[in-house]
Amino acid sequence: MCKQDRKNRKKILISYENLPLIFYDVKEMLILSKLSLAERRWLILVFSFWIGASTHFILSNWDCGVFPPPPFYSPTLVALLFEFIGPMVAYDRSLLLLNTIGIATLVCFTYAYIYARFTFTYFYTSLIAIASSFYNMQQHLADPKLGYVLLPIQSMYNQLAITLIFGHYHWNRNPNAIKPDSLEERYTLLLQLNLGTIKELQFRFSGGYINRAKAYSTDKYGDIFVKFNDNEKAQEMFDGEFASLQALLNTNTVRVPKPIKVRFSIDGDCCLAMELLDMHGPSDFEKLGTSIAKLHLHNKFLIEANKNSQLTIGGIDKQSEPIEKFGFSVLTYSGYCPLINDWSDNWVEFYSRNRLKKVIDIVVEKTGDRELLTLWPRLERKIPEYFKNCDIYPCLLHGDLWSGNYSFTKDGPVVFDPASFYGHSEYEFGILTMFGGFHQSFHTAYHKLIPQTTGFTERVLLYQLFHHLNHWLHYINSLRLRSHLVCIECEPRENCQF
Repeated sequence: MCKQDRKNRKKILISYENLPLIFYDVKEMLILSKLSLAERRWLILVFSFWIGASTHFILSNWDCGVFPPPPFYSPTLVALLFEFIGPMVAYDRSLLLLNTIGIATLVCFTYAYIYARFTFTYFYTSLIAIASSFYNMQQHLADPKLGYVLLPIQSMYNQLAITLIFGHYHWNRNPNAIKPDSLEERYTLLLQLNLGTIKELQFRFSGGYINRAKAYSTDKYGDIFVKFNDNEKAQEMFDGEFASLQALLNTNTVRVPKPIKVRFSIDGDCCLAMELLDMHGPSDFEKLGTSIAKLHLHNKFLIEANKNSQLTIGGIDKQSEPIEKFGFSVLTYSGYCPLINDWSDNWVEFYSRNRLKKVIDIVVEKTGDRELLTLWPRLERKIPEYFKNCDIYPCLLHGDLWSGNYSFTKDGPVVFDPASFYGHSEYEFGILTMFGGFHQSFHTAYHKLIPQTTGFTERVLLYQLFHHLNHWLHYINSLRLRSHLVCIECEPRENCQF
């Protein structure tokens, strides 16, 4: 035998896929009748160590987006040990004990899986394994030779069931674990996105605070990013985000992930697919500030061009239609808070009714804190004072531009997770200034194109109020909100600490 053949044979021998064949070869080489009970126990110990180490390695390193869980390497090492090794070292009633251990393991993991996430498919899989195990044990009692054939086959099925149950239990109980894609998931993406090939990218991706996310490599779109959410509001949320991304993309002023597909579901989760961008570029806050300013000026230029009749023959391109009202074409969301975007000619009324009053009503309904209802009328009367001598025109906004919703590619800044609508440009600075994360060069570049006007600081404080209310809704932290409400009402405002 040549050296290369020996290497190939070695590879075959150590291949995990051929583990049952290895057991068979070892069984044929060993004359078990000549082994003492102690020697058999040592043999079991050696095999158990090998199986345990192999199982740990396989489960820790396999590419779960490409290969299914290996059925012969269940994390239940005890079941593996006794059910696979048992037929090698015992030929009689001890096989009954070994299969009983497998049955007990299945029962335990079935209960654990149901506790984590009840799924009839795996429940029935486990029931079949348990029932067939009892049947095969009865056959073994009637005919030991037949049992010697049936029980190892039964053991393989048991291991497959245990692997599936334990694996899904682990992934569903651990939200930080990268969950392998299912055949249904991959097939749905192939069908919905009209793809030829798709492969999951094995990196950890965040879908924000409320979504799950994965990334895939495809033949049609390159790398894509898919969000998943099973909340009852998920479809509306993703509809709003899709429309927001498309609107921002159409302005050609700031880079966003290109939206690909919305309104499809996988395993009960609503989905949103978009372009995946490599966000590991150098920071350029000056360019980010310029891009956001150009975004805010885009609709203003369209309005002016429309008024001056500087239009292309045949009318305005649909992507360049000016918007002269405040609002948006669809409902959008900030977290799980719905943002009402009914069109309005008056910005003050729009912000008061569709943002502040709406979120206050939701907070009161959720928390029962009715003191907000007594504070609101006092604030509502003062809101128009913030906008005296303020020239406001509808701007397309990102809508949720905080430090977690921008990044940089090698080509420049990119923004994502928008909740867009047409509103006052200064609204963008409400959440932008709440948490920091924007270098001074951003503000300098922005205000070079859109200078600050009188009352800017006070209006930003008013715009922050909506985001404080929204965070109260999500995180029930009312102390800072109460201080913020008092601060807005205090006189003089320059003494405010917020």
